[in-house]
Amino acid sequence: MPYSFKDDPDLFSRQQVQQFTGVPDDVLQFWLKQGLLRPVEASSRKHRRFMPEQLQLAVILNELRSLGANVGVLRKFSDMFHGGRELLRLAASRAMEKPDGQNGLDLRAIVALASSFVSNDRGLKVNGRLPPKMSRAQIIESHREFWGELCSESLIIEIAGELSDYEISALSVWADIQDIDQGADNCAWLFWIEPTGEPRLASGVVNEFALRGHRHPRSAFYIGISECLGEITTKLKNHDAANRRAEAADRPPVHGSST
Repeated sequence: MPYSFKDDPDLFSRQQVQQFTGVPDDVLQFWLKQGLLRPVEASSRKHRRFMPEQLQLAVILNELRSLGANVGVLRKFSDMFHGGRELLRLAASRAMEKPDGQNGLDLRAIVALASSFVSNDRGLKVNGRLPPKMSRAQIIESHREFWGELCSESLIIEIAGELSDYEISALSVWADIQDIDQGADNCAWLFWIEPTGEPRLASGVVNEFALRGHRHPRSAFYIGISECLGEITTKLKNHDAANRRAEAADRPPVHGSST
């Protein structure tokens, strides 16, 4: 399913972030000082406002915090989250330049193809077995049947061929969040820090989760992302629907409701 950005997304106050996420205000204040949450740019005289995605991030950070992650781990995830958002922005700009890219980006297709490129190039095992080497053309052909009809094949191939391990992880975050937004209920993550200090994220399915092609880390944080983000996703959808109804009835938009 293509990913697209809203032209004029709703913005949330800090009070609303606290109301919607349940994260204590002193924790939110600390995260803001640390740059883990990033409000939209505003003049010094204006109150800070937050994109809906920052509420999702706050919920994920709070889950990591409840699992014992320190601020260094939270910062690594926050950087990966925001890095993936920037990759999306750049990819969306490239899509607009292509005649067949106007309908959005198939993030799942990009991540899957990029992961296959990396596994093939490095000779990584899949399901415990070492698959035969394939050419990139063969890999692309094996993935093509899963691509959305409206998305740009050339853009999928271009972006997938450019991504590093870190960037694949960063885009996986957003592909999974998109799936949650569309009703998926079986997503899970393992998030860990390599000895080099670089963060890694493996995405999988609950009850079938495994780290494939990676050395198992000594410690990793397991997040049932469907369960983690389910409530906040519903709240954001209800809030958006209420505002759309208010606009249609020419009434002031809803503020502060988290139900």
